[in-house]
Amino acid sequence: MSSLEIFCFLIQPIFDEIACNMLSRRILTIIGLVLAISAWRVFFESDGRFMLPLVICILAGVIGYTFHHQIDWWWARKSQPVLPAPMRAMLHQSSQFIHQISPEDREKFEKRMALWVAAKDFIGKGIDKFPEDIKYITAIYPVLLSFYREHFLYEGLDRMVYYPHAFLTPHIPDDVHCYEVEDEDGVMIFSTEQMMVGHMQPKKYYNILIHAFAEAHRRKFPGESYPRLPQDIWNILKRISFIPKGKLDDFIGIVQDDPWPVVVHHYFVYPEAFKGVAPALFTQVRDWHENAGLRA
Repeated sequence: MSSLEIFCFLIQPIFDEIACNMLSRRILTIIGLVLAISAWRVFFESDGRFMLPLVICILAGVIGYTFHHQIDWWWARKSQPVLPAPMRAMLHQSSQFIHQISPEDREKFEKRMALWVAAKDFIGKGIDKFPEDIKYITAIYPVLLSFYREHFLYEGLDRMVYYPHAFLTPHIPDDVHCYEVEDEDGVMIFSTEQMMVGHMQPKKYYNILIHAFAEAHRRKFPGESYPRLPQDIWNILKRISFIPKGKLDDFIGIVQDDPWPVVVHHYFVYPEAFKGVAPALFTQVRDWHENAGLRA
């Protein structure tokens, strides 16, 4: 390999970052490049002229990293990212809701998905090559739950972390589980194994994405008008889906004390069965989904 080929190989990741759609990564990459050059000149060639650029780059890097979410969100809204054609096809193939709304609302849904993906960090743990479709599959569900609301980003939950299998975390160290919502750390964690089967075969496997974002939604919007659930709600949910609570706990890996995320899941996945078993509650959940955000 020639010297030129080695040089091109070493700098290719830099150009990949500059070409990235996330403005903050472009800025931080350029700052890092200038910082490295300045540090080399100052510390290895004793060139004091580069001390000021070195200090400026350090300060700019700290500011850029601190506000990278705000930078990316501003850039995303300004550049209006478009949902890639394969992801649009995936959405229309897998979502019932997208076929129940008007063409104008479908466009709104697609734009919000693209913006949501642009505004979040996606981190794969133990995943060699992070699949792009995982980002957009995840984005369907916060957009779905918040569709009739002005705010749909779930600000503060800005990092999506994915493991290939169920996992343990410092917050839940004793039970292997497949999702977690951590407000303090601003993180949502998913097992792609359970996540993907629930998305692809929602009638056969529980959809942990709906469940997790229903939990996150209630934490982020506690002032909304949520339905008052009946005392026998777990029995009602079993009659709707034929999934016993114990089996649901085993699938998720954590005992579920709050039935609300399950209610939301069944509302979207088993609408006809839900209407047949508990029509009044179905109407209340529909009113929450379509109107509660307007009253909050």
